[in-house]
Amino acid sequence: MFSRAWDACYGLECCQLNKADLQPQDFSSNRLFMKLFRTGSIDVVQECRSYFGIELPSCLIRKKQDKFLSRFNSVDNLFCRYCLSYVFLC
Repeated sequence: MFSRAWDACYGLECCQLNKADLQPQDFSSNRLFMKLFRTGSIDVVQECRSYFGIELPSCLIRKKQDKFLSRFNSVDNLFCRYCLSYVFLC
């Protein structure tokens, strides 16, 4: 359920994000779980995440970026090729 909520991530898989862009997503997720499990310990939150199989939003976004780029690379479209070459030149 929660992984589906973070799965959308606002289409961020097509953007180049640095660590500072991803940290607020993780912080919000951690705070949500702290309130949900009524704890102030990040260790408890991480343990609950592992038990329920819920990943941090930053990990989900990275996986979605990898999937997006692999699919984007496999498209045989002139415009996509142009965009891809432009991204790698910058």
